[in-house]
Amino acid sequence: MAFAEIARLYERDPHFPIRTLRLKLLTAFRDGSFFDVLPYPFQQETTENTATYIPLRQRRPAAHVSWANEVLQDVAALLFGEGHFPEIESDDEDFVQAVGDFIEDADLRTVLSEAVYRASVGSAVLFVRFLGKPGHLRPIVSVEDSTWFTPEWDKSEPWKLSRVVQRYKVKGSALREMGYAVSEDDLRADFWWKTEWTENDEIGYIPVKVETDDEGNVNDATNPDPKRSVHHALGRVPAIWITLPGGDKTDGRCLFAPAMDTIIEADYQLSQLGRGLKYSQDPLKVISLDGDMPDDFKKIVAGSDLLVLPNGGDAKLLETSGESARAVMEYVSLLRRYAVRAISGSPIDPERVTVPQSGRAMEILNLPLIQLADRLRNVFGHVLMQTVTMVFDVAKTRPVEIKGKKTGFETIDFRLRWPAWYPPTATDRLQDAQSVTAARQSQALSQESAVKFLAAPFDVESVDDELKKLQKEQDDNARRAQQQRPDTAGQQTA
Repeated sequence: MAFAEIARLYERDPHFPIRTLRLKLLTAFRDGSFFDVLPYPFQQETTENTATYIPLRQRRPAAHVSWANEVLQDVAALLFGEGHFPEIESDDEDFVQAVGDFIEDADLRTVLSEAVYRASVGSAVLFVRFLGKPGHLRPIVSVEDSTWFTPEWDKSEPWKLSRVVQRYKVKGSALREMGYAVSEDDLRADFWWKTEWTENDEIGYIPVKVETDDEGNVNDATNPDPKRSVHHALGRVPAIWITLPGGDKTDGRCLFAPAMDTIIEADYQLSQLGRGLKYSQDPLKVISLDGDMPDDFKKIVAGSDLLVLPNGGDAKLLETSGESARAVMEYVSLLRRYAVRAISGSPIDPERVTVPQSGRAMEILNLPLIQLADRLRNVFGHVLMQTVTMVFDVAKTRPVEIKGKKTGFETIDFRLRWPAWYPPTATDRLQDAQSVTAARQSQALSQESAVKFLAAPFDVESVDDELKKLQKEQDDNARRAQQQRPDTAGQQTA
């Protein structure tokens, strides 16, 4: 069973472009609902009415492996997990503190980790909204799947958004629940739900029933809904379009696409394995009778552990050995290695790593995953910088509060410093310190460079403060040594 074979069961809505169907399929596969289009559960072998055998390809797998999501979680953890979130560096310490407060207040670690997950299909869209009472605006950051969104780019600045449109269909019954006036006849009809973000407005449109004219042209929602429209006057679209490498400007390459067929194969193999184990617990009974079948024979077989057969009768169980189960497990284990390797996941088997490993050893063992995360650092590091820049640019022109305090800076100049992939162990820190000491003794490294090199592994918050402490310690030691030195001049006089 291949991804394309199941994908053909999904009907394309002619009112949407082909990219919408593609993103819908990839999102369903990522979220685990991809097999819902199959009509029968895996354990159902025949149809209820005609007792016709149901091929496996028409059944929904009973078991689902999460290999793709495991890789996505590992990548997100390497980018924005505890100890991996990049540090903000700037000459303005107050600005660094304000950005740190914003990251914490907006829960950017969680939002950006979610962005990695949602953008794994190729793209996602991140929104930065400023909500609150007049004079007390708070930046709110969220991320959405890009399935129903369409970006438009500024012609003079090709990488600048000029508009983002969200457009999809909802049922009339859902609109009635939201308070819209919908007739009884239209409760099951489709309506357009449309929202548009421009440089100065967020426009919600009044839903209209989906209709097509005689020439096949579909209508659109065109009348703004005052209740869902806001004039934000930001001078920019409050959104950041996230595109992964490997595709066009709108949609990048799906991270887990190379492993989808292998994952589907594993799902069916494990489902068959579960089916076989259930059968071994209750195998098929074969009964041969020499004579007429008693009227209550079926009741006896189904409801009693004691079966009495007439003279010449015989009963057997069609049992299976466990060899096939072991073969399936070995095959699935092989499939996992192939799938994880195809999407640059970690090849490490947690059950085989029983002793602590140094940071350098973990980098070598996890080299494919490290390389994947390194490529994504450029993408999501740029997203983080765009988000911070947007918030503090807006704070120049209107009151923006972070952690209840107003913030504002004339200039915004900062950079990201990414930490090591894995925290150093005591052995790693010792080796680093010995290397720096040797370089200092040979006068190949300045004291400032030495402190900068050791700042991260030894959790030094400020290099400048550490240099001042070192200088103070040197001065104090020199002063104590001077006080303890004998007064040779006085001894010669005596």
